Amino acid sequence: MVISEYLSQNSWASSTRKKYKYILGRFADEFSEYSAVDAGDLLEWLDKTGWGNSQKRVALSVVKGFLRWGCGSNHPALSVRIKYLKPARGRTLDWSSAFRLLCSFDTSCAKGRRDAAIASLMIDSGLRAAEICGLNIERLNVSEGSFQVIIKGGNWGSGVFSEYTGSLIASWLGERREIASKNTRAVFVSTRRNKGNRLTVSGLQKIVNRWGEVAQIGQLSPHDFRRTFTTLSLKRGAPPRILSEAGRWANEDMIATYTPSITQDDFRAYFPIPRIVGLE
Repeated sequence: MVISEYLSQNSWASSTRKKYKYILGRFADEFSEYSAVDAGDLLEWLDKTGWGNSQKRVALSVVKGFLRWGCGSNHPALSVRIKYLKPARGRTLDWSSAFRLLCSFDTSCAKGRRDAAIASLMIDSGLRAAEICGLNIERLNVSEGSFQVIIKGGNWGSGVFSEYTGSLIASWLGERREIASKNTRAVFVSTRRNKGNRLTVSGLQKIVNRWGEVAQIGQLSPHDFRRTFTTLSLKRGAPPRILSEAGRWANEDMIATYTPSITQDDFRAYFPIPRIVGLE
């Protein structure tokens, strides 16, 4: 029973296949005889990995699929369940912290111009880390403020961005021409370590984390910008249907998961009475 054989029989996106290969590789390092693994063994292994609840649940699903494929539907480990724990609320930038962040970049240098363009694009479009890193020159239209990129799930998705973000991207592209490696088609490349090569997701995570420290707004992650995009767009009045399209979601239901910071106080901007009595 070979992991590569199992992975080759499914039409997952390359990023998904890579993730599953890593999980199953960790599993194979622990157990040499898959048929002998019982529910207790599997739970003990998951606890030893150090993964959080979400990653454990993903890993369990991957391993169970593998065991079902290789050992049959009666394998004893298939009975394992892990309780879903609601994750802690992720950070969402408000108007002032987003402005402070954009003002913190030193746009007199290549790195600052690149970082300002990335931050502005993520706030405008809600692009995920892998999508930012995978954005190619051929799929970017600065004059129209639009792009196409491979999104989560392996399909093509499109998006738009503001004229201001376009100006930041254009400024970065002027620097990029002198930095990017000959065969690199990525819009955003490294300016220091591995100079000229496309940014990696782990590299972008470190860069974004540093942004929060410099701007003194706390620890940041790339996914915070997807929540920020969703929350600030709603507060600005974007209809859910349009926001769903802009965020490349299959339906509007996903919007709620990205807006945990919205509360009843946010409705104060929409009270009907001030408009009725002429106070607006």
